[in-house]
Amino acid sequence: MLTGEGLRAALEPGQLTIPTYLLLVPGAASVVVGVIGCLAVFGASRGLLAFYSVCVFCLCAVSTAAAVKTLLLHDNISSSVLYWLETSMKYKYCSNEDSKIALDKIQKEFECCGVHDHTEWYSVDRDRRTCHTTQSDRWALPVSCCIDQTKCNRNNSIQTPDNIYMRGCLAPVSDSLSLILNVIGWTSTIFAAFLIPGGTMACCFRVSLKRL
Repeated sequence: MLTGEGLRAALEPGQLTIPTYLLLVPGAASVVVGVIGCLAVFGASRGLLAFYSVCVFCLCAVSTAAAVKTLLLHDNISSSVLYWLETSMKYKYCSNEDSKIALDKIQKEFECCGVHDHTEWYSVDRDRRTCHTTQSDRWALPVSCCIDQTKCNRNNSIQTPDNIYMRGCLAPVSDSLSLILNVIGWTSTIFAAFLIPGGTMACCFRVSLKRL
């Protein structure tokens, strides 16, 4: 699974951060809300029970928002990854150090090269894919495309096409990010489902206290 620089770079800023915080914040807040709920029950306090119920349903709403956000991201995940990979390859690989590190990390971790396949690197100007080395070999590619690092020469290129990762990076990166989004989405959904009964029972308990 992709982590670190590659994961953050493959999506636009905030795309994965927002649903993650929408999951983490309710999780942390539920500890405090749980304590309030215990105090409300043991103290038979209608005021605390009302406050607890409101907090629970607010947390439920936030968790539901996280689930919806991840669902919406699924529709754009492939296009976002495609745009970033193509932009990094064609325009940023040698001119932007962060993009170079992120793309190299992706190609090494997923054992892939290029967007759909390794041949797409050949459509990029040789100086832009080898960072202006003196290598004139037509098979010159980023060293991260190399299967066996010992067969990569000192000019960050590959000596033989047999040592190149053939598959592209779009599919594996998109699948990895989709898996992460699924985990966030289903966790948020389950968390919200567990909150609803708690809030409902607190409301019922508050009503029963009023009748006593």
